[in-house]
Amino acid sequence: MKLLELGPWQLEDGYHWEYRFVPVLTSTCDLCADRVAAGGVPNCVQHCPAAVMEFGTLEELSTKMAEKGKMASIFIP
Repeated sequence: MKLLELGPWQLEDGYHWEYRFVPVLTSTCDLCADRVAAGGVPNCVQHCPAAVMEFGTLEELSTKMAEKGKMASIFIP
């Protein structure tokens, strides 16, 4: 995964700027093995604009999904 940086562009008020970082899939993604080994999460999870990405073991993710109830769905490519 890599991050595509969009911006900066100036907002209408003339004082603020906006940046966007969009995760882009790549064939060289290793889920940020160095960050995970140091106790962090992959960049795509850390910088997800909608904060909807989760990272963890299958057991941890299964527990989170069970807590969300039947309205939650999961996508595994």
